[in-house]
Formats: sequence, structure tokens, C-alpha cells
Amino acid sequence: MMHSTGSLNGSERVHLRWLAWVVIENAIKAAGYFIALMRRAAAHERDRRQLAALDVRMLQDIGLEPFDVRYGWHASGY
Repeated sequence: MMHSTGSLNGSERVHLRWLAWVVIENAIKAAGYFIALMRRAAAHERDRRQLAALDVRMLQDIGLEPFDVRYGWHASGY
């Protein structure tokens, strides 16, 4: 049958504290990894949008237009 926490001896308490510390430490690492992934994804999306805007401007500077505009995809509703 299961023991209550009051009936645990010293070594069992130390083991439970160590186990709790490991769980907390891994949760902190996982949260940090998740936050880093979200920051990296946000930076990637921001860079992608900025490059897309620059790409259209660069095409206009050299007298070209984007592929989809040239072939009428915006006008035809695709």
C-alpha cells in the first residue's frame, strides 16, 4: 500500500526532492526551448515579409513586374 508523506524516512524525502527538482529543471528547459522556437519563427516570418516587399520594389526598379501580375492572376481571381 502507498505511504503518506509523513511516514517517509529521510532518504525517501531526499529522493523525492531530487526527483521534483529534475522535473522542474526539465520543465524550465522545455519552456526556454519553446520560447526560443517562437522567437525564431517570428523573426523568420518578419524577414520573409520584408524580403517579399523588397523583391517587388527591386523588380519595379529594373522595369519588371511580379510573375503573378504579369500573367493576370490577381485580375482573374486565382
